[in-house]
Amino acid sequence: MTFKWPWQYDFPPFFTLQPTLTTRDKQLEAWSRLILDYSEFHKIYSLDVLEASNSELFNNVRLNRKLDSAGVSAVFDYLEHKQHVEWIDKEKTRCHIYWRRPSEWGDLIYEWAVSNGLLNTPCTLFEITQGDDTINECNVLRP
Repeated sequence: MTFKWPWQYDFPPFFTLQPTLTTRDKQLEAWSRLILDYSEFHKIYSLDVLEASNSELFNNVRLNRKLDSAGVSAVFDYLEHKQHVEWIDKEKTRCHIYWRRPSEWGDLIYEWAVSNGLLNTPCTLFEITQGDDTINECNVLRP
């Protein structure tokens, strides 16, 4: 199975930060979704910003287009604002990437515990991610 790129990835203006704020916000949301989907598909848990900016993620070789460093910074600032990244270093060169925010994981685990009658019951991480009670979870809780 190969990663399915969104339609914007083949749209040249996608690789240039748009000056109109409304358009830029939609553009940053699209970049955010792309990075999260790409990271989840490839099981990426942390990113080096420089490596990522030089990868296929920000470079479309078919179009000969690349998001510049200001654009990459804007995308990561947006991801940080949306709580999808947590910086590992003060220089903001490496980050943990959250396909789902920690609060979303908390909600999913809580809903799972309620639906399985496991509130106030100690569970191991193994039970939560791979136990018999997760078989019907459609890989929501399973890694």
